[in-house]
Amino acid sequence: MHLIGGASRAEDAILSLAPDRHIFACRLTEMKLILQEPEAYAASLLQRQTEFVTCLINSRNERLSYDLRFISQQDTQTFSYRDITTAFLCRMDGVGVDEACRYAGDFLNLVRSTLEEYEFVLEDAGGVKALLAPFEAREIVQIKRRASMETLDTLRSGKERRVLGYAQPACLDAAQPSQQIAAIFHIFPFLATRPDYAGLFKLLLLHPEPIAISVRLRPTALSTDEELFLEDEIAACERYGQISLGQAPDNAEVLKPTLHEQARMYQLYQTRMLFGLRDNAALMTVDIASPGRVPAVISDRH
Repeated sequence: MHLIGGASRAEDAILSLAPDRHIFACRLTEMKLILQEPEAYAASLLQRQTEFVTCLINSRNERLSYDLRFISQQDTQTFSYRDITTAFLCRMDGVGVDEACRYAGDFLNLVRSTLEEYEFVLEDAGGVKALLAPFEAREIVQIKRRASMETLDTLRSGKERRVLGYAQPACLDAAQPSQQIAAIFHIFPFLATRPDYAGLFKLLLLHPEPIAISVRLRPTALSTDEELFLEDEIAACERYGQISLGQAPDNAEVLKPTLHEQARMYQLYQTRMLFGLRDNAALMTVDIASPGRVPAVISDRH
């Protein structure tokens, strides 16, 4: 199998860390000009990117870990976007070399067929090492999803908790009957927007020290405990939404129908999340590393 790029053969593209652990990398070499209306192109790109990610996590194969990595090692004399290295890395656990080679070729075909305006090549083992450790990191910032405990009997936002992955919060008392819990663990939804890569890359190049941004994705599936936890959250919203006001009291200020609407909104979001994660789920982390400091203006963009 002949491969264009740093690797002349499939075997050359594999970096073996152990007999059953291997890594390969696809590096971006150029972007092609696409003659299409901006709005139509943006819609097409978003659809293809969604299909690409869906294809990666559909397998629910936890032996695979993907990493989209941006590395800036700028030359202050030239200040070119070519000083930003963009690459996909994939680590495979519990597989042999032959299977790793086959998957490297399959992954490259997927990238080239789905993201057709980008030209990627498979790196050789030496190139993979350079992408894994482009510099000695002295500061690493990890970006996590925002989450909080939201009580159903008030419109005020609850105490914020920043968590990695999905886990039942320790602040819920397991001994307390779920019927008495008037709070839910709410993970703030992710609002997809068009990424401003030009602005981000310029910000990276303006920083005097190299920076690496790593977006990792590992396919997985909801555990039984996680499904039950989400179902309990939905049930709590349902119970609170069904609370009857009974006979209206003289003091109308105690009536808060807005809280019932809020409970229904939380229930809808939790239900969508449950069915969405049942179909496809992945663990995602975002790390920003530098041999110096990681400026807040970069981490805050994420």
